[in-house]
Amino acid sequence: MIFYRVDLRDHAHVSHGYAFATSLKKAEQIARQFRRDHGQDYVAEIGSFDIAPTRDGILRALNLYASHAENG
Repeated sequence: MIFYRVDLRDHAHVSHGYAFATSLKKAEQIARQFRRDHGQDYVAEIGSFDIAPTRDGILRALNLYASHAENG
C-alpha cells in the first residue's frame, strides 16, 4: 500500500507536523491548503512510502514515518 506524508514546515524549517494521504492528489490538496492558510513562505513537502498490509508492516510504518523527534 502506498501512502503519502506531507511534511508541513514554516520558512525557518520549524515543523508544523505531518499530514497523511492515500493518494498523491489528496496530498497535493493538503499541501496547497496549508500554503493557502499560512502563506507562500511555508513549505509542504510530499514524500511517499510503501507499507506492507500486515499488522507488523503497519506498526513498523507508524514508528518510522509518524513519529517525530520533538514529540516529547
